[in-house]
Amino acid sequence: MLDRYELSVLVRARDGDAYIAVVAEGFIDPEFLAVVLNCVPGVAAADWLPEPGGVMGIEPGFGQIVHSAIISPEYQAKIVDQYGDDGR
Repeated sequence: MLDRYELSVLVRARDGDAYIAVVAEGFIDPEFLAVVLNCVPGVAAADWLPEPGGVMGIEPGFGQIVHSAIISPEYQAKIVDQYGDDGR
């Protein structure tokens, strides 16, 4: 939760591919959002896609913007090492 907006980050996997989604809600400065997306290791700026219709079961709500990207196997392993794998 930030002053005028909220950011959520979700990671989902399916069929060997892992996706990261950043959900922004509220009056978010597009430049700030670009900085946040640029901070995700292993994901190039050109890899991010806006997902107005949702992605991987993530349905944007009213006033939400969803951007997603595929996470490379190298960074998938780093995420599992750092945060664990609960089998979902």
